[in-house]
Amino acid sequence: MMLYISGALHSSSNLNEARKLYETTAKLVEQKGASFFLPHKQNDPVRAAKVSSEEVFTRDFSAIQESSALVAFLNEASHGVGAEVALCLEWGKPILPLLEASRTCSRFLEGLLRSRSFEIVRYQNTEDISRTLDCFIRSQQSRILNEECADPLPYGNFGDY
Repeated sequence: MMLYISGALHSSSNLNEARKLYETTAKLVEQKGASFFLPHKQNDPVRAAKVSSEEVFTRDFSAIQESSALVAFLNEASHGVGAEVALCLEWGKPILPLLEASRTCSRFLEGLLRSRSFEIVRYQNTEDISRTLDCFIRSQQSRILNEECADPLPYGNFGDY
C-alpha cells in the first residue's frame, strides 16, 4: 500500500518546517508497513526550481494514480493540495485529511470532504498523527481485504468508497 503525502509547498509560510512534517509523517507510514510518495523529494519549489510545471504535474498526477490513498495536510492554503484532494474524490480514493488543532482550513474544502463522508482529523503533535495513521492504514488494509473477500469488513470513518 502506498500513501501519497500531500501538503503545501510553494505556498508554505515555512518550507523547512513543512518538509520536516511531511518527512516525519513518511517515516511513520513506513514504520507501519506502508510505502509513501513525497512530492517535494522530486519537485521541491526551491531545490528543484527548474523543474517545469508540466513535469511536476505529470510526476504528481502519476503518483496519485498509483497510490492507495491520500494523506492531505490542510494546515496552509494550497492550490495543489486542493487539486489533489479533488482528484482523489473523483477517483474514489480514500483520503486522510489532517489539520493542526490550532488552524483552520477552507470552509469549501471542509464542506466538500464532509459531503463525501470524510471528517478532518485534528492533531496536536506527532503522536496524534501516528495514532491516526495507524487507524487509517489498518482501515485501508481491511478495505483491500474486503475487496478480495465475500464478507464485508468495517471501514472506519475515512469516507465512502
